[in-house]
Amino acid sequence: MLYALEKKRSPYWIEIVEDLEMDSEGWFLEVRWIKTKTRKVEKTSCIIRKDLDDWLSGFKSEGWYLISTQVI
Repeated sequence: MLYALEKKRSPYWIEIVEDLEMDSEGWFLEVRWIKTKTRKVEKTSCIIRKDLDDWLSGFKSEGWYLISTQVI
């Protein structure tokens, strides 16, 4: 996992992970919306690594905040 985000009162948390099945070099990332109570992945999006900062900025503007970070 590269990033984990939470939002107050949201029933989900978001994880951003490398999708090494699509590309072994890590160019593709998967964004997962995970239901807090069930830990079930409810939705996923595939993004490219160069767009990660734009996605993180968008999440932060919507009230999401980082709870975990791994250096990439």
